[in-house]
Amino acid sequence: MTVKWLPGLEIQVQLVVALLLALLLGAVFAWISLLPSWLKAKRAASVATKNAERLERELNQLKAQGNTPVIVEEPMPALPIGPSHGI
Repeated sequence: MTVKWLPGLEIQVQLVVALLLALLLGAVFAWISLLPSWLKAKRAASVATKNAERLERELNQLKAQGNTPVIVEEPMPALPIGPSHGI
């Protein structure tokens, strides 16, 4: 099989090699394009973990001081039902 890159630049390769190379280049491109979102998610998870640890420490300090924290849970908002749900 002849692979033509640019005018005057041709390479003779087997079809299996050309397909594997295309698959490898596609995987590398996909990994590079997803890397920023993976890093952003990892940073968000790290920040959430640090916040949870800080809140745990504050809760333990309040319990040690004898103060009982009051936890108020707000109800979850109802999901819209009707033609706008997308089904």
